[in-house]
Amino acid sequence: METIDRKRKIRLLLQIICCIIIFIGCGAVECLTTNNEPQVTESKELAKSIKRKTIRKNSFIRLVKSSQRWMDVRELTGNNDHPMITRAMRLCGLDGDKGYYWCAACWTEIYEYEGMANPRSARVTDWFMTNVVWCDRWGEIPEQYDVRGMMGGVYYPRLNRYAHIVFIVGEDRNNYYTYQGNTSALNAVKTFDGEEIYITEDMIVELERNGQGFYKKVISKQHISVLSDYCVIGKAFSDEYDWYLLKFYN
Repeated sequence: METIDRKRKIRLLLQIICCIIIFIGCGAVECLTTNNEPQVTESKELAKSIKRKTIRKNSFIRLVKSSQRWMDVRELTGNNDHPMITRAMRLCGLDGDKGYYWCAACWTEIYEYEGMANPRSARVTDWFMTNVVWCDRWGEIPEQYDVRGMMGGVYYPRLNRYAHIVFIVGEDRNNYYTYQGNTSALNAVKTFDGEEIYITEDMIVELERNGQGFYKKVISKQHISVLSDYCVIGKAFSDEYDWYLLKFYN
């Protein structure tokens, strides 16, 4: 009888020990899981950020490639006339033979050629109605921004609106290196012994927005009043820029 009682006590003791071990183990697992949650979240956000940057880079490369088709475009008679200009205008829903300004329309064709979303408009202002990531009244452009692939707008006080558009391909401390349509050779890239030399001027003149060709150009950062980004759209755009934009839209 005494032996049986002893066995029961041992069995009960073992059960208690097992329960304690299980309880401690579950607590440790829960603790580890809880502690890892921020790390898992951070890893997911990092992966998403890398994916967005990859999308932007690929979009930028595609747009640069598409732009190359325009590098030799020059108006045939100086009246906004050229087969490429006609095609661009028609994509914007306009008659291609009316001699409209085409600095914005050419970008519709460039985006459309790559199957990329865009405002489909020959009006400069329409390119800065959506996907705006900065304008001058908000202060300095965030250092985190990769401006390559962004569209920049030039504001003309005389017209009281954005009246010229540029595609940014690079920058230095004071200037943006751009591609521009319906512009002049003023400030255009010159080539010397195979090297591109950028020549800048201090003032933006009317000839800048109503020239006769498509050029690689340099423009002072001071002349850019707004930036939009169509290299990422939809949720990817929100995820990329909401941290900054929410400060101004609330």
